[in-house]
Amino acid sequence: MTVYKLSLKVMKSNIGPMTLFLGIFIGISLLAASSGGNTAEQLFTRSRVPIAFIAEESSPLVAGLRTEVEKIAEIQPYDDDSETLQEAIFYNRISHIIRIPSGFTRAFLSGEEAEVITYTGQSEGRAMYVDLAVENYLNTLRLYRIFTPDMPLEEMISHVHRDLEQSSEIRIYTDTAASESLTVDPRENYFNYMVFFNYQAYSLFAILILGISSNLLVFNSRLIRMRQVCSPLSSRKQSLQLFLANFAFALFCWMLMNGISLIFIPELLGTSRMYLLIANSFFLCFWASSISFFVAHLTKSRNAISAITNVIALGTSFLAGVFVPQYLLGSAVLRVASFTPTYWFVLANSQIAGAGGTVRSFSSLASQKDLLASFGIQIIFGLTFLAIALVLRKKQALAAA
Repeated sequence: MTVYKLSLKVMKSNIGPMTLFLGIFIGISLLAASSGGNTAEQLFTRSRVPIAFIAEESSPLVAGLRTEVEKIAEIQPYDDDSETLQEAIFYNRISHIIRIPSGFTRAFLSGEEAEVITYTGQSEGRAMYVDLAVENYLNTLRLYRIFTPDMPLEEMISHVHRDLEQSSEIRIYTDTAASESLTVDPRENYFNYMVFFNYQAYSLFAILILGISSNLLVFNSRLIRMRQVCSPLSSRKQSLQLFLANFAFALFCWMLMNGISLIFIPELLGTSRMYLLIANSFFLCFWASSISFFVAHLTKSRNAISAITNVIALGTSFLAGVFVPQYLLGSAVLRVASFTPTYWFVLANSQIAGAGGTVRSFSSLASQKDLLASFGIQIIFGLTFLAIALVLRKKQALAAA
């Protein structure tokens, strides 16, 4: 196993740059893990706005309005003193003042114009939510007054509170494809898990180019080839050992990357899409190894390989949606990116994870075909680069002979 051992020794000489890319992947994983596994559920949190509620009269209508406002705001205990209230607004101790003028209830019940007086601090957009709650309460109460005029006021207010407690579930999809049939499982928040695997398109790709290309570059040199010809080891066995060394290196890197991902996201273990995400990562490992094999036959300098690594791995990552989500990229950019295998790797992860933090249902034939197409195109890319690399290798071997 002379060739095999030598290959591993050559790869170890590049452990510094490869560790750098591995560190970048771990750093990104730590940042993603610290942001929490339920990012989609933490994008919006309602906050209680500090306000002052000044009522110049007491009635069931005003009490009901105060109860409704207290659901979304924190009413501070301020007296009806203009100077004190203005000072509280100025120093942002309160964001809003609601004043109920005397005679408000009589005017409202008689159908006259009844106005709630409000004061808002500068640049206080939060107060709009309080104003909306006041309008909802009064408008709903007006409807009851119109359609059930014989109902007692206290009963109307009770019905208004019950109606305003109703809420609707809203889902925002960032991709039209995700609007298809969805299966929601609280454990299966694959949208965040997808980020871990997407970054493999940069880190794993860069590590494989550095390791495999540097190794093959040594064996492709004319001097080494001449020594191999004189070796008692047959050419077939030499190629087999070289292949096994590169395969073992690629397999080790693939297992290491996925192991790190599963360490940071243990919730993924045992879920229905874990195997699909790992399978897609394996296809990445295949075509990245093929491209590394191809790059090794185009360059004759280790410095050139380092430059090519940064250009290919980093360039395709930005272009294909690794660092910036694909739905934020323009159609022209995506059209160009579709000529790279990285695009189809990220797209497959998106198809597995779905958009908006929920899981797409794979019960439909169209969804299965889309995912299989993304897998298949990645395999075609890998086979194409491998075939071109073999042609170049054969050509170089004939030239050396």
